[in-house]
Amino acid sequence: MNCSDFDIELDLFRKKGRVDKFGPKTREHLDSCMGCWKKMVAARWHLARNTDELNELKDFLGKGFKFGCDASWQLADDWGAKERDSDELILDFYKKTQWYIYSLILWSACGQRPSYAQIGLEILRNYSIKKIVDFGAGVGTDTFEFAAYDYQVIAFEINRYCNQFLKWKNKKLNAGVVILNDDSRFNEDFDLLWSMDVIEHLKDPVSTLKPFLKRCKMFIYDTEFSGVSGGRHPFHFQHNENELCDEWLNLGFVEIKRANLHNKFNIFARN
Repeated sequence: MNCSDFDIELDLFRKKGRVDKFGPKTREHLDSCMGCWKKMVAARWHLARNTDELNELKDFLGKGFKFGCDASWQLADDWGAKERDSDELILDFYKKTQWYIYSLILWSACGQRPSYAQIGLEILRNYSIKKIVDFGAGVGTDTFEFAAYDYQVIAFEINRYCNQFLKWKNKKLNAGVVILNDDSRFNEDFDLLWSMDVIEHLKDPVSTLKPFLKRCKMFIYDTEFSGVSGGRHPFHFQHNENELCDEWLNLGFVEIKRANLHNKFNIFARN
């Protein structure tokens, strides 16, 4: 792909206002061409500019709001500010970086984030799900949608900015969501562990999720292990999906195949 090819794809993105993910060739080009990357960032902000989601972020951040910022590269800069050679320093990044709140809001507001909650509603109904833990809830895109459908939701988010935003929006909506930032206070059973685009941020997903998986009957997640766009995301960890699947099976789950659901959902239920 060259810059002219990308301009054609970007024009379609601007007109449609929605594309789940750019293809691998496009993303490889964006890794190597800063000019096209900047055009893509500008297009995302343009599409998001009048959305309720972006207006909420402006209200929450107040004078500190930075329209047009490149949160993806800011995240990479925050990661690179220290040698992340220990679990403590990795966790420090995820807790303290201020840029995830921008990245997650923009991803949804510009139309690129799949409608995960809507996609999952059918299977939640089929399996009589009532109580959900949204692990790595981010800014609550799925959290508050589930709450609007009268599910009991517990949002788990360690990033301080996202966690504060969750509490702010929860109060604003009177949504009744329980919001936590660590698992030390969590000791209750629930139905579903829901985790969208989170696994690749966990250095050891099995150890991290095992305490939750022991308490639920279903686990649904979506993730990205393709390795593309790694230049902007040095904080993504690559895991072998087959090995992860074996770990979930060893915990007493069976894998569920649902062709009519989002083709990257990984769905596991108790045997």
